[in-house]
Amino acid sequence: MFGLLCNGPFDSRKRNLSFQCKLLFIVFLFLGTANSTLLGQEHEIKTVRFVLEGQLDLKNFRDSLIQNKVPVAMRPQLLVQRLQATYHPIQEQFRQIVLNFEKEQPGSVGKLHFNFLVNLATIEVSGELHQYLLQSGLVKEELDERMRPVYLPPVDRITDISRQIGGHEPGHSAIKAPFMWNLGYTGAGRVIYIIDTGVWTTHPALKRQWSGNYFPLDWSWRSYDRPLPGDKAESHGTHVTGTCLGLDTLTHDTVGLAFNARFIASDPIAESVAGIKPIEVLVGAFEFALNPDGDINTSDDVPDVITNSWGIPYFEASLCNSTLISDMFLALESAGIAVEFSAGNEGPEPESISMPQYISIDTLSIFSVGAIDASTENSTHLVTSFSSRGPSKCISEGALPALRIKPEVVAPGFTVRSSVDQDQYAYYSGTSMAGPHVSGGVALLKEAFPLADGREILNALYQTATDLGVPGEDNDYGRGLINLEGAYHFLAQSYSPKAPNTSQYDLSIEQIVLPKAACLGSTTLDVVLQNRGTAPIGAEKLVLRNNMSQIQEKVLKQTLQPGEQLVVTFSDVLLNNSKHEFYATVYADSQLVERNQVNNNCTRQLQVASSLSMPYKEDFEKTSIAGNGRILLNADQKITWDTIATAGLSGSHRSAIMQFIGYTPRNGQIDELQLPLLQIPVGAKKMVFRCDYAYRYRNGYNDSLRIDVSTDCGQTWPVNLIKTGGKSLATTDTSWTHFVPQKANDWDSLYFQLDSLVDVGAVMFRIQAINRGGSKLYLDNINVYTDIIPQDTLFADWEVFPNPATSTLNVYSNNPLKDASVFISDLNGRVVYQTKIADGTTLVEIPMNGLAAGLYLIRLEAERGPLIKKFLRQ
Repeated sequence: MFGLLCNGPFDSRKRNLSFQCKLLFIVFLFLGTANSTLLGQEHEIKTVRFVLEGQLDLKNFRDSLIQNKVPVAMRPQLLVQRLQATYHPIQEQFRQIVLNFEKEQPGSVGKLHFNFLVNLATIEVSGELHQYLLQSGLVKEELDERMRPVYLPPVDRITDISRQIGGHEPGHSAIKAPFMWNLGYTGAGRVIYIIDTGVWTTHPALKRQWSGNYFPLDWSWRSYDRPLPGDKAESHGTHVTGTCLGLDTLTHDTVGLAFNARFIASDPIAESVAGIKPIEVLVGAFEFALNPDGDINTSDDVPDVITNSWGIPYFEASLCNSTLISDMFLALESAGIAVEFSAGNEGPEPESISMPQYISIDTLSIFSVGAIDASTENSTHLVTSFSSRGPSKCISEGALPALRIKPEVVAPGFTVRSSVDQDQYAYYSGTSMAGPHVSGGVALLKEAFPLADGREILNALYQTATDLGVPGEDNDYGRGLINLEGAYHFLAQSYSPKAPNTSQYDLSIEQIVLPKAACLGSTTLDVVLQNRGTAPIGAEKLVLRNNMSQIQEKVLKQTLQPGEQLVVTFSDVLLNNSKHEFYATVYADSQLVERNQVNNNCTRQLQVASSLSMPYKEDFEKTSIAGNGRILLNADQKITWDTIATAGLSGSHRSAIMQFIGYTPRNGQIDELQLPLLQIPVGAKKMVFRCDYAYRYRNGYNDSLRIDVSTDCGQTWPVNLIKTGGKSLATTDTSWTHFVPQKANDWDSLYFQLDSLVDVGAVMFRIQAINRGGSKLYLDNINVYTDIIPQDTLFADWEVFPNPATSTLNVYSNNPLKDASVFISDLNGRVVYQTKIADGTTLVEIPMNGLAAGLYLIRLEAERGPLIKKFLRQ
């Protein structure tokens, strides 16, 4: 449904660029009247989306707030209350109709979800219920999703390994950002919301501005593709975010405009067809903006501007009057939020503006941004060839001309340098690079004019844009190039600028020091405070919340000198869940105005190991790798352990997988899967760890598997069971690049005797996958048990253990053997041991004293045919 506008086609005026971008797929969402359910499909459950009747007149609501001069800080609360009061009765009436129908015809309905932003109902229904609801009198509009994949042409991307020490980008000068900086405005206290592919929040240019460092993650990250912040392959959202506010404080490399603003983010935008999401996901992302912290009585969490560098490069006439589209953006405007969209990369043809940008609610909405070339200080600011043009097809020729003209303004969008990946920089071209200049500019102006709403600030940018191209507003440049100096003076005619906050007081929480690892029970935490100001400041009290419940409060009454730190210890902090989020707030002397009150807060997450009893079994049959007490440690927040459908193991349909092949570059990334804390039964004499694994080996692959044991709840890992890789790890050498185990011979097993640990009380196991080549590693049927083998532990027809073996190798068969022999050979095929097995035997012990250390093959010849496994002699 939603694709990227990150990259436009190659601009013929720049011939020295050699960027190659992946094809990006965009799926067109068509909103219109759905066809009737086909005959024979009445009982098929499908997902439908309805805009319900009883819509709030949001244009009048917005205008009344403006006319009555309602303070911007109060508008989100008033809007949310009005929307919920208006839509809740209708949605409950709809819900009751559905419940009544389900009572009469069970199985007619699945999931039901409402959005209050636009009175949207998303429901899984049978064909009969679908028709019933359409005739209920509650449905205003049905949204019909038709998918039409297209791609944006490849454009230039240049990776930049240098750092602009103490510098800024030429595009900043083009829109006169230095004018705002010289006045002292940097976006301090303002919030930008990035709706995009995600963002690497740990990037050096972005980590200081990430709201999730200071406030709970749920207030800062509206996740769809990733539970934790991160970006997709092209780092599109990271580049966009950097243009809004990026600054590396170590090098003073300024890639963004409002570098002291903070940002929140959401990741619903896809880079491929597989990632496309339905309309209700996007509505939910916008809905999040109205109340990120879940408390309608607060407003400092609500963003000042929403950055949208995505769109759909198609036209459909029914969209022009869509209730959903117009109401969604009118609601956001009513909350005082500025909403800007990149125009699209389908130029230079007329009427190539993207959706929803081509919708004109009025001259300012939907506010779209085209791209000009400001890649050097001497650029002539010509519109790029790829920048989408107007006019809008939604407006008839006889209408007010300004409503037809698109885009509204232009901004730098050609070879724009910004942040990518987790610590890199690159030049991107596209209107996706232009739109963030507007968002960053809004944040700068909002700091100077906090009483102005988002619409007023966009209007200032619109009215004062520097005219380019043919005189007057046109369909290439709109009103022209945004001019922050002009917009500042325009707003100063209506509002007195608020002086930048240069207070000498700044009390900060530097960090919450967490234990390296933790299990259920209690722990001790340290909170580090620092005076970042230039004058002494009193730290009055410190509050620590655990999963948003206040657990401890300390009265401090201590004065900190400039630069001085204070470590406050909280003891006996209860750990009773698998995941804990600690949120600390320090309060300074209430008589003082601090330069930065955001850093009075700090959050950190801690994963806690669950405690389970033995025997322990994990077969990964559930589709999610998370759960069952497992902990995933994914340092780079990219590819990690997951589950996938496999074959070849009796009774098994899914396995864990580590896809080394998906990494670029492949340079030793470590992904760790920790098992729960396993309690060892009192009096146990033996303990065993076993698992099945599969790995495809090809020449040059050296991926590794490492398994370690901890006896102190993951604080240390002193016992290494195995560390092997490459050819030694291989269970098959198939040429199938995307190898998935299909037969028993694709698998092998590991078996470790851990009798020396039976008295330690409890153990944890960590399984590390180390990327050094790019194949795939599979894991299944992890079993940890003591003394007696659980009945359901062995899945294969036969087992070889322990593996690696030291003094004795055991061969175990699920069924009594008949006419069987065992042969052991080295990797050259030379038989080094053989023996005949007595009929009826299920367990054979083979002495290892005659074998040198190394890798061997063991072959069991029986009436059911030969079976081969690999084992390591240590």
